[in-house]
Amino acid sequence: MSEHANSQKVPSTARLEAFSDGVIAIIVTPNLIFEVYVPELGDLSMQSVLTGLIGIAPKFISFAVSFFTVAIFWVNHHHFFQRITHTDWKLLWHNNALLFWLAVVPFTTAFIGEYPTQPLVVALYSLTLCLAGLSFSLMGKYVFFKSNLMPESVPMADRRREWRRS
Repeated sequence: MSEHANSQKVPSTARLEAFSDGVIAIIVTPNLIFEVYVPELGDLSMQSVLTGLIGIAPKFISFAVSFFTVAIFWVNHHHFFQRITHTDWKLLWHNNALLFWLAVVPFTTAFIGEYPTQPLVVALYSLTLCLAGLSFSLMGKYVFFKSNLMPESVPMADRRREWRRS
């Protein structure tokens, strides 16, 4: 690696991780749940309450699935950065691509919650999650195989295993 490339490395991932944690917290907390509204009830009978809850069930289910899907990305993101010792501009942009696709999840969640049986809407939701997964995979490929952001003592077999895991 050239002297210039080494000078652009930052000897920590703390800022990247803090930024990512903040963005992911915003994605999973208010944005997803804002689409689940308290149902309007005709009266206070048990039948009216059950009918109201059944009416919002698709939105609540899509919220729950998306919450836990984004949470899985966050847990993997946390684990991913445990062995990385440095950051560089390419890693920042790989991470931003991942965060972009995760930030689209609230929109596709709202869309699928509104139209759960529409194949194109389901495909759009699936595409968003696939692009988030692809972004994570490309970030991993960069870190584990193309950059100098991990200790050289980490064997290639461990790098391959970590990449597959992430």
